[in-house]
Amino acid sequence: MRTISDEEFKAIDPLSIAGGLNPYADGDQNVFIMFKLGPAFYRTYIQKKTGFIGGGRVLDLLSGFGMWSMFLAEHNAEVIGIDVVPGCKTFGDALAKHLDVGNVSLITGDVSETRRFADGHFDYVWMYSAMQYVNRGAVLKEVHRVLRPGGRLFVGNYNSEGLMLDYLMKGIEAN
Repeated sequence: MRTISDEEFKAIDPLSIAGGLNPYADGDQNVFIMFKLGPAFYRTYIQKKTGFIGGGRVLDLLSGFGMWSMFLAEHNAEVIGIDVVPGCKTFGDALAKHLDVGNVSLITGDVSETRRFADGHFDYVWMYSAMQYVNRGAVLKEVHRVLRPGGRLFVGNYNSEGLMLDYLMKGIEAN
């Protein structure tokens, strides 16, 4: 990723990245929230919560448009993001190009797309705000399959200790 300051990052108009495309729907605020938070937030969160900076392969399962993928890629050899929303790949590919991130690949599809990877393929699996959308038992079984022995899984959620609580307590402008 090219070096970019929080100020420069926060000044980007997210919709200019992919020709006006909002990956989820017009009016959805997710892309705007990413740019309000800035790179320092994402880097700190990844380091503080997971330490996923070991140079390995990361699966960002239900990655959305890759908001976490871009920062996971800074210290890992490869990041694969999978999300079912077609606009997420289009926006995420444009975002990776805009940020000069060359080691992120986004796939449009559901969790079954993990079947293309061998057992133990990933060093880390990242799932942020994803478990509420899937059959947890089936997904965790598949995650166990693609995660190498001794690999690490991170499951975060807006509804757990995390962003939503901060938003409610301080408001989005404070983040």
